[in-house]
Formats: sequence, C-alpha cells, structure tokens
Amino acid sequence: MTLNTTKVNTDGTTLEKKLFDAIMNGAVEQHLLLPLISNVSSQFNPGTKSFEVFQWGQTGTPGNTPEDGNEISGSSMPIYSDEVACDQDKIIAFYEYDKATYLSAVNYAAGFMGSAGFQFARLMETYVAGLMRTAAEDALVCKGALGQELNEENLEDLAIAMDDAKLPKEGRRLIVTPRQKHALIRAFNLKDAGVAGGTGELRNAFISRLYGFDIYEGNTNILPVADANQALAFVSSACWWGLGINPTVERERQATKARTAYTVRARYGAKVNELPDADNTAQTKIWLVGKDV
Repeated sequence: MTLNTTKVNTDGTTLEKKLFDAIMNGAVEQHLLLPLISNVSSQFNPGTKSFEVFQWGQTGTPGNTPEDGNEISGSSMPIYSDEVACDQDKIIAFYEYDKATYLSAVNYAAGFMGSAGFQFARLMETYVAGLMRTAAEDALVCKGALGQELNEENLEDLAIAMDDAKLPKEGRRLIVTPRQKHALIRAFNLKDAGVAGGTGELRNAFISRLYGFDIYEGNTNILPVADANQALAFVSSACWWGLGINPTVERERQATKARTAYTVRARYGAKVNELPDADNTAQTKIWLVGKDV
C-alpha cells in the first residue's frame, strides 16, 4: 500500500512539528536516560543523514610574553570530531475503521500521534542504553550484602575510577535498580534525618547526590533484570543521541476500504563518545556494576 504524505496544519503548526515535540517531551518527561546525556539533534545534517559532533583539544603551553617587539609565537590546538549515523529508521502504523471509530475519528488520531511520540522516545532510550551497557567497563561488582547490593565502597570505587580518568566532577550520574536504591538508603543510613539532612529520603525513598553522583532510579529499559545490570555510572558526555528532523507523518483516506491509514516514521541515531580528552588520552566514561554471583 502506498501512502500519500500530507502536512496537516493545526493552529499554524504542522503535524510533523507537533510530533517532533511530542517525542522530545516524551524523552524528557517520561524517560530517564536521554536527558542525562548529550542531545545532538540540533547538529543533524539532513543531506548526509548524520550528526556531526566536535570536541576541542588542548591549546599550547603558555610562554613568556615578548617584550622586545617580536611576534608572539603561535601554537596549535587539535579539534576532535566524530560522526553519529542517523541510521535507526522506525515506523508505526494505525488503521482507523469507519464502523468502529467514525464518531471518534479526531480523538483516535490525536491519541495515536501522542502515543507514537511516547513509543519512539521509549525505543530510543532502550537503544541508547544498550549501546552504553555494551561499551561500559564491567569489572566492578556489588560489595555489600554478600555481593548482592551496592554499598559505600562501590560508590567510592566509581568515584576514584572517574577521578583517575580525569573526568569532570559535575555531570556524574548513577542509575540504579529500585532494589539498589533502597540498599543505598540503608548503607548510608539515610533514614536518619540527622545524616540525610532532612526527612525526604525516609518519606519519599529518594536519594539526590552521593559521592559526587546524581542518583536516579532506573527502569528495565536501562537496566534489564539480570545479574550483570545493577547500576550504570557515567558522565553526561559519555554518549550522544539525536532525533532526525522532522519525523514524517503520513495519512491517507482509503474510501474503497472505509478506513483512514496513519503512519509515523522517524530516524534517530546514537553513539558512545570515544573521543580522547584534551590531553589526547583515551578515557573510560561508563561503568556497569553487577552482582558478585
């Protein structure tokens, strides 16, 4: 079946733009991982179906300022760049039949478009999480509760590993499973308001920041239920992702079949950041903590 693409204008805004916003809002509001890493959607190159990412290197070593009128010595500064392929091409289709939904056609169309945005955001998050887990250093294991739960020593090891890699102090993230979140609350005695600085942890089972990490409770899109996936630590520059602009909305009225066909198609891509640091040194930016089984 061939679908004829049409742009539907609503309040001066195309449906493609509304859908793009729905996907991005779904990524930010309904999902966890994507807002914590680098979104390079604005650097999409439609002609090449890719995203171009740049990272500046280190300048030359400062020298003495000449005082004899001679020209100032110049120095070089390397520029690192990488290309992220926008190679994930996905589509969702929906058929609206007159007999069943004729009186609710507008509501069905709106519901489909809103749900499609959420589904694409979920798909992107799962895809990106898989890339990050595959690239992660996975030698670290849980050290508390007989190797089944995270404890203070785990967070200390992660912090030291990031310090040794000369990673920024800001932007350090730790995503844990629901069980491991509660294990950290116990390990750090955050039920004690005197230790936590308030009663928020006890009342809401919430952790904000420990050992320099912003702590987040993950889901099975990020940490599938498996012994090797108990926590994912990384810095915000560890991975790039982007959504190609714009997602395509196709709608066709099929009178001979008494139905309307809708499809939403979107392209996106992601890549783990393997560029060297400013000193041209390779860095590990992602760690996976598993159970010691």
